[in-house]
Amino acid sequence: MDRQKKFYVALAVYAVLGILIWITIDDIPLYESGLLRITLRRLTLIVVGMFALRTVLHWHAQRIGAAEGEQEEEQVRADTETLSARALKMESRAEAAAEFVSEVEDLIQR
Repeated sequence: MDRQKKFYVALAVYAVLGILIWITIDDIPLYESGLLRITLRRLTLIVVGMFALRTVLHWHAQRIGAAEGEQEEEQVRADTETLSARALKMESRAEAAAEFVSEVEDLIQR
């Protein structure tokens, strides 16, 4: 199973879990203060929501990392090709220099 399918399956599982939490857990108040009212159902949904958010953030981070990895591989390939071309030029220059040295040595010996 590829990563994208796993991601969508995980989100579907979180959604089903949220629905089951909503249906099965009573709205029992745990803390009440003026505007803030925390219930068992809300607290449980917040925890599951945090896990879902973590999953989404991790998935996006992996996508960004994969894209950067591909760019890095392309750069390495380009650098390798450049270095190979330079090495071939240097090799041909070295051969030409060796040929020139041998010609000069022949001229000196005559």
